[in-house]
Amino acid sequence: FDNINNASGINSGYDDYTSLSGSIGIGMSEDLIINLNTGGNFNAYCYVWIDWNRDGDFDDANETYDLGFTQNNANGPTSNSPFSITAPINAQLGDTRMRILSQYYDTTIPTNGPCEGSTDGEVEDYTVTIIPTTYTYDNGWSPSDPNGVATTLNDINVVNGIANINSNTSCNNFTVNPEGSVTINSGVSLVIDNEMILESTSTRYASLISDGIINGAVSYKRHVNIAAGGGTTTTANDLISAPLTGQTFGDFRANNPNILSGTIGGNPAFLFGPFNPATETYVNYSTSDDTSTLDAGVAYRTGSTDNSTYTFSGTIETGNINVPIVSGGASDWNLIGNPYPSYLRVQDFLNNMTNSGLIDENAIGIYGYDGTATDGWTIYHWSTTTTST
Repeated sequence: FDNINNASGINSGYDDYTSLSGSIGIGMSEDLIINLNTGGNFNAYCYVWIDWNRDGDFDDANETYDLGFTQNNANGPTSNSPFSITAPINAQLGDTRMRILSQYYDTTIPTNGPCEGSTDGEVEDYTVTIIPTTYTYDNGWSPSDPNGVATTLNDINVVNGIANINSNTSCNNFTVNPEGSVTINSGVSLVIDNEMILESTSTRYASLISDGIINGAVSYKRHVNIAAGGGTTTTANDLISAPLTGQTFGDFRANNPNILSGTIGGNPAFLFGPFNPATETYVNYSTSDDTSTLDAGVAYRTGSTDNSTYTFSGTIETGNINVPIVSGGASDWNLIGNPYPSYLRVQDFLNNMTNSGLIDENAIGIYGYDGTATDGWTIYHWSTTTTST
């Protein structure tokens, strides 16, 4: 059974092998194989018990397994071996006891209980460790599909590819790697007991599309480039928007001490703030902006101290987002951003009738900041993108 593989021989009649252990995940199955030595042309029967709820007895429902018999065999599997054992959804995590009993019989199948011993056979105890099951999506589910099956004792990881949650499902933690994407289908509820975490690198970002309902905490760890050094104009800083919105700047900066900070004119300031078209300047937030919220579609200039991630929490936007656009000031440029924890198609944005009527005909495109480019920008427009970009 799992890592237990014990040839015990003929011993005292009861043997404590609880130092030998195997594990099984909640809701998962493992094959149990029992080989018996009948000691000649005799019959031997076998029962197994597992204390799934760890209450110190084998009296509860679904804790008894009939492994069947073997006859005239020095080392033969019982008639019901291999026996597929599934850990119940309500099994208690941790170490528990598995008891195995073999019993000689002539014509009547024995009915020995777990504590009655064996008059001519063997009783052995082992340890089974009940562990949470982690469901992993890597262009396919492993060890099985968690939809409608996983509980708050299970973790779900999306490593690579597009995973769909298409049935009401619960989990403990839900992690989406930078190469992963997850869609919660319409009418489906995902209950997260601990937290959903979306991760990113400097070039890849986890994607979440929620057409259903997510009950539980969601965080997005958004990669942010390291802050520019003194006198540096490119290859540093970042322009970002909040993939989860509604969080106050005070809470946000408290959760992200890697935002570059210092003083300007003797006052505390943070390298984090929007672009002001009226004055054609970037704003640096201070403690007086702690009550300001990170709103959907608003983008910010920032830079981290460690070239790692900022953690965002808040609302998952699912509807249309309107962002005010300012013109006629010192600059007609506006700094806006993707309000969703997922990718957007460039051409969908540019072809939107409202958007196309607002964009200056000499600047029809999206200018994405790229600190490694000579001019600092990558320009996305109809001729450089496809309908799937």
